[in-house]
Amino acid sequence: MGLVGAIVGFSGFLLACRLFGFAGRPAVVALFGLGAYVTGLGLFACWLAHRRWRGASTGTTARSGPAGPTPGVSILKPLCGVDDGLEANLESFLGLAHEPLQLLFGTRDADDPAMAIARAVAARHPDRDVTFVAGIASDAANPKIAIDEHLLPLARHPLVLLSDSNVRVAPGDLTALVDSMADERVGMVYQPVVSVGERDWVAALANLRFTEHSGVLAIATRVFSGADPITGKGMLCRRAALASIGDLAAVRDVGLDDYLLGVELKRAGWRLHMATVPALNVFENGSWRSFFQRQVRHAIWRFSMSGWLPLAEILMMPLVWSVAALFAGGPWAIPAALGTVAAKSALEDLAIGRLRAPGFAWRHKLLMPLKDVLMVVVWVLALFRHTVVWRDRTYRVDRSSRLYPVDPVHH
Repeated sequence: MGLVGAIVGFSGFLLACRLFGFAGRPAVVALFGLGAYVTGLGLFACWLAHRRWRGASTGTTARSGPAGPTPGVSILKPLCGVDDGLEANLESFLGLAHEPLQLLFGTRDADDPAMAIARAVAARHPDRDVTFVAGIASDAANPKIAIDEHLLPLARHPLVLLSDSNVRVAPGDLTALVDSMADERVGMVYQPVVSVGERDWVAALANLRFTEHSGVLAIATRVFSGADPITGKGMLCRRAALASIGDLAAVRDVGLDDYLLGVELKRAGWRLHMATVPALNVFENGSWRSFFQRQVRHAIWRFSMSGWLPLAEILMMPLVWSVAALFAGGPWAIPAALGTVAAKSALEDLAIGRLRAPGFAWRHKLLMPLKDVLMVVVWVLALFRHTVVWRDRTYRVDRSSRLYPVDPVHH
């Protein structure tokens, strides 16, 4: 199916050249951008086919040799404030159908209200192995790793799941991740991300962006290039693999801790796999301020490590080519631009609908072109900034995404 996507995209480009000529023709410009996007969606279809195959075969054929005891998993849950749907998120982890299982909750603030919620949820599951650590002191610049590196020595099992507090799981998700670790050479299994739960327009925009970038396009990137576009919402790591790189020391002061953790593991000789089960990121309500802070922060981190990345991402956006078509002028300019934007939105909706059930409401689907416009704005802002705001602190970012705390931010 990936080959079909590539053929469709390239054929659209050739057809436009044939019908309208190449030089100065906006239809060609628009269709070229659309063809690139179709190719990515075709590669995403490859992963869907692989996922269906894995769904039929895991459990009985994934492990070779005689069956042994199920490996235990320790789940590290750094908490900071009351996220959207936090109680339901934590409840889903305590309801996982996997044994043996250990859950570790940690906060930097001893009075963080999230810890009270975690304790209340755990009280409904007295049979679970749960550890609480509040008031963690750390000089790590990365606030999430500051908690994880304190919880990690308390993990009692050979597999460790690094998972954010705004993630929700189904009962069988963890077992699917563990099955992917059957090969002892695999040091990490990471999940693509689907963002769900939107109740307002800002959350809908954020969830559209997250699902497209960290779900659909991340999968296409993995299929096409073999690169590992890791998003740290769900990373199942072998404890021995982490120990071989000094645990989390290498990522305690960086923004792209998830990606760089994968880099360190590969450098140490471990393999990485993309999971066939996506992580569900729950985001229900948002503000424009938080939306732009998050998007610009992540763009700065990524751009700091890849000087070519802004250009590559912009060139992969049909919206940009549609605007170019309008500036090129001619009788085909407006139809080509509008047709490309509409076709891209339809293809994006098709891909997201296969990955996320239920899909987005119709009123939120209409935001797809606006989301693309806002991302261009975000990229422009990120190109001219070298500081990020994260958890009420301002950090200067260097070319390795290393964070240097500046002054605290007061709201």
